[in-house]
This record gives sequence, C-alpha cells and structure tokens, in this order.
Amino acid sequence: MLLTSLDPLDGLLALGLGILAIALSWRHHLALELSLLTAFGRATLQLLVLAYGLALAFSFSSPWVWGSVLVGVALLLGIKMNQTLDHHISGWRLSLLLLTQLLPPLAYGVLVVIRPNPWFASPYWLVLGLGGLGTLVHVGSRSGELFLQTLQAQRGDIETRLSLGATAAQAIAPHRQQVLRLVLAPLIQTLTLAGLLTLPPLLGGLVLAGVDPAVAVFYQLLFWGVGLASGIGMAVAVVDRLGQQYVQGSVVGFPRRSPNTAGKG
Repeated sequence: MLLTSLDPLDGLLALGLGILAIALSWRHHLALELSLLTAFGRATLQLLVLAYGLALAFSFSSPWVWGSVLVGVALLLGIKMNQTLDHHISGWRLSLLLLTQLLPPLAYGVLVVIRPNPWFASPYWLVLGLGGLGTLVHVGSRSGELFLQTLQAQRGDIETRLSLGATAAQAIAPHRQQVLRLVLAPLIQTLTLAGLLTLPPLLGGLVLAGVDPAVAVFYQLLFWGVGLASGIGMAVAVVDRLGQQYVQGSVVGFPRRSPNTAGKG
C-alpha cells in the first residue's frame, strides 16, 4: 500500500479537523475554543517551519550542515530549559548535557543498527537526533522541576537525616531516586503498551507510506531506544547537577554543611 500524495489544498482541508474540535468545544460549553484555535494554529505553523527547515537542511547534503543544525537546536533548547529550571543550571551547560547524552545512543543507532554508507553523510543523524532531543528536553525539564519541588517540600526530612549523621548526598538520595522513577515511568509505560492498546505514530506513518510493517516496527523501536537511553542519562545528569548545587547551598537556601559536621545539626 502506497501513501496517497497530499497537495497544499488537501492540507488546508485537514485543518477542518481543528475546526471540528473547536465546534465540539463550543457545543459542549467547554470554553476551550480560543485555546484550541491557538494550539492548532501554532502547531500547524511550527510543523510547517520544521518541514521546510528539514527540506532546506537536506538540500545541502552536508554532514556539517546537519551537525550545525543539531548543535543550534540544542543551544536553543538549552536556553528554554534554563528558564524552565529557574536558571539553576546555565543554558550552555544544559545544551552541552543535551548533546553529550544524545550522542552515544545516536551513534549506536546510526552506526550499528542502520549502518549507512558513507556513515558520516546520512540524514539519519539529523532526523534521529532531533527526535532524541525532543525526548531529552521533556525528560530533563520534568525531572529538574520535580526535583526542585521535592527538595523544597522534603526539606524537613532531609534536615532530619542530616541530624542523624547522614551526609548531604545521602540525605537527598531517596528523593533523587523517587523523582527519577516518577519521571521515567511514563517512558517505560509507553513501551509496555506499544502494540497492545496503541498504534505508535511513527509506525502508523511508515506503514501508510508503504514501508513493510516489520521494518516500520524496527524504526519505531530505534526512535524509542535513542530517546529512552539518552533520556535516562539526561534525567540523571540534571538531577545530579541540581543535587550538587543543593548540597552546596545554592538551591532553595539549603545550608552548606560538610560531611564531618552533618551530624552536629
């Protein structure tokens, strides 16, 4: 089965689904019409910019261009994450974390699984990389936000552990583990339900495009694998960085204590 080619007019007709959603909101008195209109319009604009941006990047057929695009996107996302985390971690450091956590799983996916020839001049680097960055930003931002909230909410428990002789790192360790488990649980659940109750979007799109379903499954697993492996690394890196700052007293007013004096509080 081959995917039916859609022209710009067909794309405009697809916007009718957004109008239908707005009409349903109005019909059921949900008062979400403006929010839906804004969200649907913004998503359409952003996806069109992404599509034409990718087309432009692919037209150069240059790994240097594709690498520059990945680095540029990582820099922008790092700045966005910096704002999300109340500037506790600098934007350039977050950008560096994004790239360093993404590169190993991305390299494995391209060089070991796909094995393009030549290995350095393949658009897989860009496509898989952008997909992985999306997961990294979501997981990193969520883990950072939740960890900061947890540190503030559990300050009494942490102080109690310190008074009993625990080091600062030991005092926050249970909360660190809890946050990481909560953040990563949805990723694991997505894998658990895959193919049972849901049709993954990439898999469905590839099958519609005429790709063999078995091959489409492997590509879906490849995207998930890159996102999951790099996402775990990103969540741990962000939480550990915030935990280090917390121990040093630069997050939510945590008092600076050394291990030798921790038990004297």
